[in-house]
Amino acid sequence: MFFTYQPKLYVARGMYEDTCSLLKYTTFWILLLICKLAFSYYVEISPLVGPTRTIMFLGRGKYIWHEFFPYLQHNLGVVFTIWAPIVMVYLMDTQIWYAIFSTICGGVNGAFSRLGEIRTLGMLRSRFEAIPTAFGKHLVPGHGSQPKRREREKEDKNLHIDKFSDIWNAFIISLRDEDLINNRERDLLIVPSSAGDTSVFQWPPFLLASKIPMALDMAKSVKKRDEELRKRINQDPYTFYAVIECYETLLNILYSLMAETSDKKVVDRIRESLEDSIERQSLVREFRLDELPQLSAKFDKLLTLLLKTEEEHDTTIKTQIANLLQDTMEIITQDIMKNGQGILKDENRDNQLFANLNLDSIKDEAWREKCVRLQLLLTTKESAIYVPTNLEARRRITFFANSLFMKMPRAPQVRSMMSFSVLTPYFKEEVLFSTEDLHKKNEDGISILFYLRKIYPDEWKNCLERIKFVPKDEESLKSRMDEISPWASYRGQTLTRTGDERNDVLQEGA
Repeated sequence: MFFTYQPKLYVARGMYEDTCSLLKYTTFWILLLICKLAFSYYVEISPLVGPTRTIMFLGRGKYIWHEFFPYLQHNLGVVFTIWAPIVMVYLMDTQIWYAIFSTICGGVNGAFSRLGEIRTLGMLRSRFEAIPTAFGKHLVPGHGSQPKRREREKEDKNLHIDKFSDIWNAFIISLRDEDLINNRERDLLIVPSSAGDTSVFQWPPFLLASKIPMALDMAKSVKKRDEELRKRINQDPYTFYAVIECYETLLNILYSLMAETSDKKVVDRIRESLEDSIERQSLVREFRLDELPQLSAKFDKLLTLLLKTEEEHDTTIKTQIANLLQDTMEIITQDIMKNGQGILKDENRDNQLFANLNLDSIKDEAWREKCVRLQLLLTTKESAIYVPTNLEARRRITFFANSLFMKMPRAPQVRSMMSFSVLTPYFKEEVLFSTEDLHKKNEDGISILFYLRKIYPDEWKNCLERIKFVPKDEESLKSRMDEISPWASYRGQTLTRTGDERNDVLQEGA
């Protein structure tokens, strides 16, 4: 079969090259040779033509030193000496010109191909909002009929976000499974599975870290107009996203905890009063915003207590949660709201406020994930620009994000993709370290496990956190070797790492 009939995605012998690529390649060498010949003629050859003629028509002189070519006419020995280096440079400078042209063309092509678009975590944070669009543009197969331009742009911004979230979460979870990041870093990097519960897209918490404490400081400093506070919050889009998500998620959690209609009415009155003040732009006048940090601390305690709760029928836990909710509502209505003293008063209420709570949601993973995310937004005060701390995890994240902005053909339909097979030959090679291998000491008294723990201290700590194990001594490690052996083999056995990476590729391809 001729190479011209090969599909365009076929990569092997006789690879298909389109006409544009052939023209670019031919133009590259034509321009290179033109520059090389022009430079050689005008800079190397032309300046020596006149002096060479003068030397050739000079008479032979008498030299005191020995003459190597005494019988050559027209001083050809001198002419040869002058022109020999020029000829050598003429024959060799093609490589120099090739290096110059390769550097220039490679730089221009890399700039247009957007290579190195994201090189650091800081650049990742600044460009993360464009990553879902780039993912949908390059890696999501298109349908048969192309929609209009505006509809296609809207689809790229909205409909591909959920698909990107699934891939991004799978990528982050794979980093956690390999112990390159810990649980807190995973929670900061992952996109929540409850996306869609709020009116704004729920970005990974590492983009929103420290935004809520910053917003609270802004609210404390604003004393006159709502417009000033709104302007400050809207300066950073992620601060706006964090404030909206925190408010809506908090309401969602509070409503899920309340079983009595009277309790929900209290929250409704507070919410209506707040939203009405925002609409009338009287929030700064009607609320004491400098008391918000006190409210944030109460919600942090409430979320910590909810996440520690295991049984929904624990009376003690219910009492503690009810007390926290009562204290929270008192802070809101008495300390923060200037006109909220009558909200908690209800003559028709038979029992105490928040006496009957609904804790059925504490076993719901999505609900607990929502609480974890809200607590991260409220309490993370330091910048998450150094998350993750592991260098390999950073390299993988930046490489993954940067690859989405490279010039690449649009992904075909799955049924049109060519299948492939991966073979990993090996012969009499251990795949996993045994317990004896890991604890066997060499002549220096150092075991393989001890050496790997010293080389990868952060990944060892992440491994212990993943398997929920705190070793008391070296002997206690032997009780968990079924889980420790794969960790050590992945870092000390090439075949184990090769097989694990192959399985990851096959699973992602599936």
